[in-house]
Amino acid sequence: MTLRTYLTTHTTIIDGRGPWAIQTSLWPTLMLLSVSFLTIIFSFLTILAYLRHGVKAANKAHKTGFVFELVAEGGHVLVWIVVAILYRVGKTGHDLWGWACSPLAQSIQPNFEGVVDFQSVCKRGVSLSS
Repeated sequence: MTLRTYLTTHTTIIDGRGPWAIQTSLWPTLMLLSVSFLTIIFSFLTILAYLRHGVKAANKAHKTGFVFELVAEGGHVLVWIVVAILYRVGKTGHDLWGWACSPLAQSIQPNFEGVVDFQSVCKRGVSLSS
C-alpha cells in the first residue's frame, strides 16, 4: 500500500514541492515487497503440496527431505535476517516510511490533505519495525 501511495502521488506538486523526499530511496520498500512476495509463493506451494498429496505423503516426503527442508528453512530465516538488517541500514529518512514519520512531512501534511495521509503511511512503517 505504501508503494502504491508513493507511485500515485510522487508527481503531485503543491506550493512548489511534492509530498515525498527530494531523493526518495525506494530500495528498502522494494526489497521488503519482493521478499514478502517470495515468502507468500513458497508458503502457497507448501500448502498446495499438502492439499495435492495429502498429509501422509507430505509427512513421508518431510521425513525423507528433512535435510533439504532444514537447509531451506535456515536459508529462509537467514534471508529475512539480511533483509531486516538492510532495511535498518536503508532507513535514512529518505525512504518512504522514514520520510512519512519525519517532522518535515508532518509540517507539509496540511498542504497534501487528501493526497497523502502521512500518519497512515508512518503507522504502516512502524508496524514493520516492531
